[in-house]
Amino acid sequence: MNKSLIALTAVGATFTMAACNAPNNNDRTTSLPRTVSAAVAANDPTAGYNAPPAPRDLSPPPANAIKAAPGTDSEAAFANRPNYKDPPPQKEIGDPPEAQHLAVMAQDAAAKAPDTASADEAKKAVMADKGGSPK
Repeated sequence: MNKSLIALTAVGATFTMAACNAPNNNDRTTSLPRTVSAAVAANDPTAGYNAPPAPRDLSPPPANAIKAAPGTDSEAAFANRPNYKDPPPQKEIGDPPEAQHLAVMAQDAAAKAPDTASADEAKKAVMADKGGSPK
């Protein structure tokens, strides 16, 4: 590194640190405006660590503590909504369980066959035996 760059960095850091504190007030990190007395700012009882602690509140919670905030009541928000009915029951989709079981048995028979042609025949045989129709 260049010696002049190191010297410039040291001078800049020194200037920056010196600009933060007034020479006569070394316990501050920033300068106070001329209109504010350092003694008053340091002894302000309403701010910082000098503030008195808040009193303990051990009283029971108010009766409306669980009540929703105004404007968040859903019953009041939707008071003018139409009277919706329950949705109609959904139709069952797919085959009945017996037919599904028969299809699984046919697939098992087809899986045990050595080739595709005999697998198709095994599937048709199981479906015909049990009263189903091959799909």
